[in-house]
Amino acid sequence: MSKALLLLWMLKKKSNQVDMKVLILTIWILLTGFMSWANSDFDKGNKAYKEQNYELAAESYEKLIEAGKESSELYYNLGNTYYKLDSLGKSKYYFEKALKLDPNNEDLQYNIDSIANPSLLDNVQYSESKGIKKAVYSVILGHSKNFWSTLGLILWISGFGLLGIYWFVKKRLLQMIGFYSAITCILVALIAITFTFMHKSHLQNHQKAVVMKSEVDILTEPSDNAEMIFQLHEGTTIELIDENKDWCRIEVDNQQGWVLKKHLALI
Repeated sequence: MSKALLLLWMLKKKSNQVDMKVLILTIWILLTGFMSWANSDFDKGNKAYKEQNYELAAESYEKLIEAGKESSELYYNLGNTYYKLDSLGKSKYYFEKALKLDPNNEDLQYNIDSIANPSLLDNVQYSESKGIKKAVYSVILGHSKNFWSTLGLILWISGFGLLGIYWFVKKRLLQMIGFYSAITCILVALIAITFTFMHKSHLQNHQKAVVMKSEVDILTEPSDNAEMIFQLHEGTTIELIDENKDWCRIEVDNQQGWVLKKHLALI
């Protein structure tokens, strides 16, 4: 950090003749300093976990999240840590957040399924789409939104690059290859971009949350005096239908009810 301050001082001295190389070097030092700080906390958490110091591990991982760092690996490690601390709600919450970033991770899905033990938690059954719609969404949700957007961008750029072959190459065979390859890339890119928006829309319309309290009552209406319909337990993943100030309306196995928002952690 002292090196960065020294370089910043040099820039101030040359306010009228800023050396771009010095500026770039300053930014590089600051960025690498932040990255090393983030990695040190991550490594500290991993070391604490191996030493079975789960409180310190959780504290180290939480620091990274508070600093704005987000990754499937970080959430996965934090989920394992809270599981060791017998905090099933937080464990399930971070496993679900990790799965949201890495939908194809079988270890994550296994851990989530393991936590959803009927002897510990409510075994919630969600209504599913059927037929073609189910097949399409299984493909879309099988990858993250970033995957589809990145794929779409790469194919879109590749498509117009291949059109260059069609426009500038004189050989008929290469022109045909370039043209049809370009059309294929652009069409698949449009599909990938469509999948990106469908993925985003699905997540917005199917907001999930995890129950964080050991036991919560699901009520007929958003009022403490309302009649109880059923109960849910810590670590249960539910779907949100609506919100009303301090209350959330949820749906579980085609049954709807209201629960206090403070007992939930939105994924």
